[in-house]
Amino acid sequence: MLHYTKEYIMRKERVKYFAFRFYTNKWDELYDLEDEVKEFSLHNIVVQNYNDLKIGKFKRILEE
Repeated sequence: MLHYTKEYIMRKERVKYFAFRFYTNKWDELYDLEDEVKEFSLHNIVVQNYNDLKIGKFKRILEE
């Protein structure tokens, strides 16, 4: 899945920021794969941590 997604994103060149989470034997993130992050950065795509992008219900309530 990552291979096809990466190929599409790099070909279209419309993405500036990207976060991807996948399951092997546990939940992994693209952010943790240094080689992949370097490859995306060559195409001016910033790979972000998936968990940093989530907005929790309770966090939002506390901010109000």
